[in-house]
Amino acid sequence: MSVSELSTRERELISGTDISTDPSDFEPETTCPNRVYVNDVRVPVTDVDVHIRKEGPLAINRYAEVNFASPWNDSDYLSLFDTLKDASKQDKVDLLRIECRNNALQSEENTDAYNTLFHGFVTGVGGSEYDNQKVHQCRAQGFEHLLESIPASLTYGTEFESTKLLTDIQNAIAEKLPSSITISDGYSTSSESVIGEEESFIDFSLPLRVAKMLLTNKTFTANKHTLIDVINWFEEKSNQRVWFQPSSKGFTLVAGENPTKNSANHTAHYLGGDTQVINNNALSEIKPLNTVILNSSTRQQVDRGTGFSGTIASDTFYQVKARHKVLYQRNGEIELSDTIKKSDAASAEEAQREAKQKLKERIDGATSGSMQVIHNRFIQPFDTIEARPTTNSVTDEDISSLNYEVSRCHYKAHHNDNTMPHIDIQCGLKTDVEEDIEIIRTNEKDA
Repeated sequence: MSVSELSTRERELISGTDISTDPSDFEPETTCPNRVYVNDVRVPVTDVDVHIRKEGPLAINRYAEVNFASPWNDSDYLSLFDTLKDASKQDKVDLLRIECRNNALQSEENTDAYNTLFHGFVTGVGGSEYDNQKVHQCRAQGFEHLLESIPASLTYGTEFESTKLLTDIQNAIAEKLPSSITISDGYSTSSESVIGEEESFIDFSLPLRVAKMLLTNKTFTANKHTLIDVINWFEEKSNQRVWFQPSSKGFTLVAGENPTKNSANHTAHYLGGDTQVINNNALSEIKPLNTVILNSSTRQQVDRGTGFSGTIASDTFYQVKARHKVLYQRNGEIELSDTIKKSDAASAEEAQREAKQKLKERIDGATSGSMQVIHNRFIQPFDTIEARPTTNSVTDEDISSLNYEVSRCHYKAHHNDNTMPHIDIQCGLKTDVEEDIEIIRTNEKDA
């Protein structure tokens, strides 16, 4: 019997008097959309909510809420949480791991296909809104949220490879995490290893060209900066995105260019794909910002003629204009722009990369709408979905399809409502920073 049938079998929650303080894995008789583990022990869940968003400390950020039953079949699952013990007796961080069912992995040999959707640390445990007092709630955040509390004391001089910065970040993270959590060197391995063996189904072919030469001097001090400040600065200067991809053992630190282009592509079922779209209200509102103008910092010149390795300040700066080609055309070639005046880019190339990314961020926030798909796929931010901007009842000849880019995912599996497990998706117009955005001009101007 699956715990998803709890609403009709709540008497199953009333267990015998002998409650085990060493609970074993919950083993339902039917397939569930999610498998949930607390400190590596599977627990019986009722409702599961996993939120994956672009908003937050990294390029992709994860949150989770789970309602679970305890006691269940003579097992006390609340006893798994070290969080509930006396503070003086706690000796570890409670970890929550959630797997989601993914039909893309199914085969004759593997009919019970799941992958890691969430892995993070528990931030709270307590009662739920259920009338049945033996249903409890657990909340957790992805490991990326720890970065906001790790001080950064790092200095980078003129001309250094970005891989050094990533190594510094990874070393600082490893010092703060529980020893049981594994961090893979994602930014320096093949694309299969980046995602991990169990997640290799994700069609990531990230171009791991992270060894870029950065030219801007920067100093981070522990009294003012955290690792988030370091990563944000790195992303702006290198035009790369950084996030943690969860795995069963921990996570992979992913750093890659243009994740929109290199992430998974999904196609609606009525267009011949496997993604079952049940509602689409995306692009219901479009704000046609199509151009940004970015002013760099005062230009830096490197003197290599006399052995001097420092920089000489100039009295000029770079002004870069970036434009989204399709939005500009759709707006009758009328420019609607925004000016970015605060940038410390020290070269024309860095200013161009930053201008493209700033325009993408503006467009992502201005063209968002909602979509719902069946909860049997693995979808995350930067993935793209090809679908029609309407219901699936419209025939092919009536309206053409559009490519949407995912910014938020809410995996929702509730046993007590009348909806099937589904993913609420927030998405907008797909914006590839290389293919869709062009640099119109780069001028050197007097400061």
